[in-house]
Amino acid sequence: MSGDGDDTLRGLGGDDILSTGKGFDSVDGGAEADRWVADKSEMTTAQAMVLDLTKTGLQGTYSVRSEVTKANGTGAVRDIDMLTLTTGSGNDVIVTQAASHSDQVTTGAGSDRVKVAGGTDTVALGAIPGPPTPVTASATSTAMSASAPGLWPKATTAISGATGRTPTSPSRMSSIST
Repeated sequence: MSGDGDDTLRGLGGDDILSTGKGFDSVDGGAEADRWVADKSEMTTAQAMVLDLTKTGLQGTYSVRSEVTKANGTGAVRDIDMLTLTTGSGNDVIVTQAASHSDQVTTGAGSDRVKVAGGTDTVALGAIPGPPTPVTASATSTAMSASAPGLWPKATTAISGATGRTPTSPSRMSSIST
């Protein structure tokens, strides 16, 4: 576990929970099933989280201003299997694994793209001033909930691919596709 500074965290051989704060961090889960818990809510519109957990090795990088040094830097994410992630106002692109993990993704303002698969996943989209924000659940998802506060009626959010599954708050979105 780290604070809001700029940290390097490496998992050991077992299932690890790597928790980081608001700095630019280097996170490496290593072997086994590892969860990254992160609050990156200070990311601005120019700083997007681009993260794909289906990749091996380097899964994503992000730029952020350090709370401690007040300098801009780049964080890196490697070998992570599960997320509990909060992002800022950039246009984020996040893809989770198709394993039975339960991911929690909360985005800030921005035109975000989130794809969840497997497990019981929760996606909460921030206020979105621009084009539609897709949330995609794969056919392997066992359950999913999604919310988009401040979205209705300004834009359309589609949840697609989760046959027979609908989000828990459909009245807060203008369109749901299953």
